[in-house]
This record gives sequence, C-alpha cells and structure tokens, in this order.
Amino acid sequence: MRVDTLSYNYQMNANIKKVHEVIFKEQEQYFHSNGFLGEAFTEGAEITRTMPSKLGTTNIPASIQLSKLSENEIELTTTYIKGVIVQRYVLNELSYSKTQVIYSEKNLFHQLRNQYSFFFLAVAYKFFYNRGIKKRMAYLESQCNEKAGDVQ
Repeated sequence: MRVDTLSYNYQMNANIKKVHEVIFKEQEQYFHSNGFLGEAFTEGAEITRTMPSKLGTTNIPASIQLSKLSENEIELTTTYIKGVIVQRYVLNELSYSKTQVIYSEKNLFHQLRNQYSFFFLAVAYKFFYNRGIKKRMAYLESQCNEKAGDVQ
C-alpha cells in the first residue's frame, strides 16, 4: 500500500456472500439514516452531511458517494474541502466459510502541506485506526454469524 493509504486485513469466519450482504446493508442503512432518499442503493448513490475531522476537533461538510459496487468490492468516496478519502472493502474467498476482508482508506489532499501533515500524523493515527477497524470488522463478523441462516 502507498504511504497515503491505511489498510487493515481481517479474516472472517463467514461466507463471502454473507460478508458482502452485511457490509452492503450496513452502508445502505448509513446512507438512509443520513438523508439518502433514493429508492435503489446503487453505484452513484450520494449523501451530503457534516462529519467530524480526523482529529475530531471540528465538523466539516462532506459528500459521500457509493463509487464502486461489485461482488468482491465496495468503495465509498468522501469529498470535503481539504481533499478526498476513498474507503474500500475488498473481499477474497479463502474457503466456503472463510473470507478475507481488506479495508483500506486512501487520503488525497488538495494542498501538499496537508499531505505532509497527514504523513507525520499517520504513524499515531494508525494505532487508533487499527483499533477502530478491528472493532468494526468484529462487529461485521458478528452480524454475519447472527444472520447466518438467512443466506448461505
């Protein structure tokens, strides 16, 4: 991965179709709870909302778009005043009941100064990032196992 990209690799004890379904439904619920009025949650779906900055010190307006949706990948692009954040879930089937989920977050800034600041903060931010993403992945896995009887 590039220096401007943080990533986390997690192996779930769940079928790849179930993992995709759970991540998709979680993202769909997030969009609907934040003002998405469209009937179909498909590529191009977009919401605008105020979000906390990386350091949580201020709220900033942002636009979030479902930029890619395929069997093995879900990608969201967040555009805000200082740049773009691309979040990506890539799913790889390891066996019928095991799925590798690679979550990545790529940060692209409009100003070089902000990019350099991110590089310096990324080392500390990576610790909190990994901790948060690990909890998120465990939650998604629990949702897969809770709903295991639905689709297999």
